[in-house]
Amino acid sequence: MRQTFRLQWFFPLHPNGRMRLTWDVTSLLFLSYDVFYIPFTALDPPDTQFTEVVVWSGLIFWSLDMLMSNVTAFYLRGELVTSCRAISGQYLRTWFCLDLLVIVPDWFGQLSIQSMEGDSVRVLRSLLRSLRCLRLLRLLLTFRDS
Repeated sequence: MRQTFRLQWFFPLHPNGRMRLTWDVTSLLFLSYDVFYIPFTALDPPDTQFTEVVVWSGLIFWSLDMLMSNVTAFYLRGELVTSCRAISGQYLRTWFCLDLLVIVPDWFGQLSIQSMEGDSVRVLRSLLRSLRCLRLLRLLLTFRDS
């Protein structure tokens, strides 16, 4: 008997499941990098291949995090909510705007400033990077609600 692959086996993700825990630990690693690297950018370090890889990896990761947040079940008054419509509605009402506020300037900054040079570009790049600190606000509020 051949089993067929079905997405419903994987989605929605359980908020305390192994996949979500792995994703959250990875997000902590990216956040830790941002916490240490963003203040360091005030010294205007040169871009290296390592920083470019981390920046692009971070952009892709945080963009996918929006998707992951939209497919992760949540608890409401002690009950696990697994309805895709309810999960999407909850995400749109809670974290979507903050995620968008952080990720869109990141993408804009990486794509448009990549080829430009100058002092004003460095200032703009630092400002856009500092918006990433808003992710810490999300982390803080997430742990407060838990």
